Amino acid sequence: EFVEMQQKLSSSIKKKSNYGDQYGEETTSNTNLLQFLQHQAEVFDEFSSFFNSSEACPPEVQPLLHFIVSKFLTQIRQNKKSTDQNEEETYKIVDVGCGTGVLFPFFMSIAHDMSLKEKLENDIKLQIMGVDLSSKMIQCAQERVKSLIAAPTEGGVDQKYNFELVANDFVSLILDNSDGDSDVNEAGGTNGHVGKYDGVMVNACFGNFLDTDAIMTALAKCVKVGGIVCIAHPLGREFVQRLHEEDPNTVPH
Repeated sequence: EFVEMQQKLSSSIKKKSNYGDQYGEETTSNTNLLQFLQHQAEVFDEFSSFFNSSEACPPEVQPLLHFIVSKFLTQIRQNKKSTDQNEEETYKIVDVGCGTGVLFPFFMSIAHDMSLKEKLENDIKLQIMGVDLSSKMIQCAQERVKSLIAAPTEGGVDQKYNFELVANDFVSLILDNSDGDSDVNEAGGTNGHVGKYDGVMVNACFGNFLDTDAIMTALAKCVKVGGIVCIAHPLGREFVQRLHEEDPNTVPH
């Protein structure tokens, strides 16, 4: 039922799109890229209310998301142990295409459960940067964070989980501030995102990126050496392929 609902949503997006067929698969000019990004922002702005509803994350999908996030955080923790990093260090994570923040409660609850299971003296702390092209999605994510974070108290969850929400194109955010293989921008400053994060999550949105080489480069640049890059979709490759076939302007891959 969820798959059918998502397919209907995709068809609705396609009907409302004015983007048409002006973008060709082999066209990569800056003008067309900007048009593509504008199209994506408009589409997901318009459907932000749906993605902020319980319909977008029904009970049958939640165990899949829990599995994905659990594997992701577990691998980050194993990496920290193997490299003898300070276990009290905050886990720095990027949620690419975070949407309305559907993964945020999973990050928080799983990190908490991991702390209890391993009987850590200090709970795992998370610093999460959520990035999405849609400003309305980010607004919804901000409201979700407000509902998740408790009132400030000593040792409260607000001190364990920190969120930074950014309305921007992730590739531009990472690559536009760096020059090729250098991490120094034209003004002589460094890109604060390069080599900063323990892990980066791309959930249910990889197919929406126009240039797969660019997104992979950005993902690799933003993580620390040995950092985790997780690309996932709870409904799998075949579902994404169907979305692509129905609306390649919104899901180009």
